[in-house]
Amino acid sequence: MLLTVLFACGTAPLPTPDGDSGDPAPDAPREIAPGPDCLDEAWPVAVPFNVLAGHLVDGQASDEELAALITVVEEWAPPRQGPWAHTVRGPWRATDGVAFAGGGDVLGAASVPDVARRDDGTFVLLYVDGDLDRLVELAGEGAPLRGGLLGFGGLGAATSAEGTAWSPVELSFAEPLPTYAVDPELQRLEDGRWALYFLGVPAEELCADVPDPFAVPTPHRLYRAESDDLLNWGPAEVVATHDEGGVDPAVWCVDPATCYAWFSTPLQSGDGGRTWTPSTALSFVSPPQVPDVLGMQNGEFLLYGLGGEGVGVSASSDGLAFTPVGLTGAGWGSPTAAAVDDEVWLWVAGE
Repeated sequence: MLLTVLFACGTAPLPTPDGDSGDPAPDAPREIAPGPDCLDEAWPVAVPFNVLAGHLVDGQASDEELAALITVVEEWAPPRQGPWAHTVRGPWRATDGVAFAGGGDVLGAASVPDVARRDDGTFVLLYVDGDLDRLVELAGEGAPLRGGLLGFGGLGAATSAEGTAWSPVELSFAEPLPTYAVDPELQRLEDGRWALYFLGVPAEELCADVPDPFAVPTPHRLYRAESDDLLNWGPAEVVATHDEGGVDPAVWCVDPATCYAWFSTPLQSGDGGRTWTPSTALSFVSPPQVPDVLGMQNGEFLLYGLGGEGVGVSASSDGLAFTPVGLTGAGWGSPTAAAVDDEVWLWVAGE
């Protein structure tokens, strides 16, 4: 899923008043070098996009930058495609994992969802947060955005008792995420805890003239964090990179140690997903698009992904070789699936 998003990362300390190098003053915005110009079209404000993004995430935007944000929201976002125009829909339900029925709209200004079911039967939804109004409100308050730059692609969360009506909740991270923090993927660990994977790019490497990660001439990073409850997360670390801009990762494990991932290319892990290397073990009839892989209790793996006619499903008996088995009938968009009792539930996001 092409998303327009951003990022902030560390920079050199600012000079102290006597000219020596030292830590920045508590209220001083950190220095962020302007990123490269990536497109020919005119950027509507004088502030470079990546600098604006980094200061917004830090909660240190100047009055000039806050005014620039309003201009960008009003002039750039409305005619464009992006998470602010998406809605998470579902759940569709199937007893065979293929022929789904149901659907409906459940959460607006949300994209690229990933759903997990807790042991108590409740659900947690992580998604790319497209709430531009909330971004403007928080920016005006000077609030740091620890989950990334919402509205243009930070991470959001919602909970549900039954998987249909969702209530947005706050995510907590032990350390601030990169500004460009998108495309969440949840993995249940052997000890019952959870791992979160997401994409990111440093602020200094984002474009100065467009919030488009696919215009950035540097690698995307795949980050990983862990949590006990899906809402409070430890530090996020880079576990893989993709030189051509990876998108919407899928992660699944065939045993507690052996895991595989699709991050625009195949990856494999021998330590439960903590480190990754390129893989030649996976086999697909065609490369999956924005996939989600669900492991079933019978040992089968179901891969949901986009095709020319909607969300399709492929099946595998070993988690390595996947063969298409049909279309889901669940519309068109980023799919995420969960096993619920004797059914598979499917949510998608799109316009």
